[in-house]
Amino acid sequence: MYRTDERIEQLADRVREHLGFRKQACPDMVTAIYKMKDRGLIADYRRVPDVDLPDDLGRFDPDTRILSIRESTFIAANEVLRFSPDRARARFTIAHELGHAVLGHKRTRNRSVSGREIERIARPILQDEAEANRFAAAFLVPYDFTTYGLNPEQLATRYGVSLSVARIRKPVLDHLHRLRNKILRPLPDEIVTYLRQARAQGHPVRSLPPETDDR
Repeated sequence: MYRTDERIEQLADRVREHLGFRKQACPDMVTAIYKMKDRGLIADYRRVPDVDLPDDLGRFDPDTRILSIRESTFIAANEVLRFSPDRARARFTIAHELGHAVLGHKRTRNRSVSGREIERIARPILQDEAEANRFAAAFLVPYDFTTYGLNPEQLATRYGVSLSVARIRKPVLDHLHRLRNKILRPLPDEIVTYLRQARAQGHPVRSLPPETDDR
């Protein structure tokens, strides 16, 4: 089931409130882990040596509902006195795994599956990963706390995320702003130029909004 940006936003906002982070722009994600357990979003959490979790920064098991966090990820997330790329990555990892828990994702594990079966299950897994990424971005950079017009660099600094996450999140925030304020999406410059040329040639053009009209 595909969840829209608006639906993801609602879920992330609800979880923020449930964890007591609604009024915090940059919540402590180690505290988030404790609260996730305390409030029943996960059954437990484990700090795992990096050597025992070599390919993942974190992992949520949907069967046991246990969140495993790589030791280096936990330490990086706990660096509250300074901002670093490692801390930004760790915060996103925890929010991503929280997304799997909240969204009810189920990952199939079977070491003996055939290639065809792997192809069949790969798409749902990729969809779940993309959805967890969208949830993490919404949780860490919520629309309600975002001043409209902030650029990606400002978003990254204010909300403690990487610049790449902020750049991906920015268009979604713009979309939500237009949606909630019933603002039409601006026409691409190429279309505006084409319509102006058509009007100059005498063709009736009614789709140019006032702000793009020639003065």
